Amino acid sequence: MKILVGIILGVSLFFLSVISFTVVWYILAVFALMFFVYNFSFNRAHLHSESLLQSEDSKRSVPVVSLVVLIVSVVFILFQGNIYQSLSSGLFQIPF
Repeated sequence: MKILVGIILGVSLFFLSVISFTVVWYILAVFALMFFVYNFSFNRAHLHSESLLQSEDSKRSVPVVSLVVLIVSVVFILFQGNIYQSLSSGLFQIPF
């Protein structure tokens, strides 16, 4: 079930990156930040199978999925537009 949810999340982030609607990226970043802070602050279990990173005291686990979504949304907010056009015109010189 976790794999299916991960695939759906990846596909939805891909289609959101193709559409590149900036307001949705801001909303997604805010919700990802809220989930990250909430899960990191109030989740005090020792080990979780869904989290690969552990903090120093090993009493808190880092919520990896919300952190990845937050990083992806911040990257798309910083590019301010279609990232595929930015990559093709600036970095790789590939015509689309």
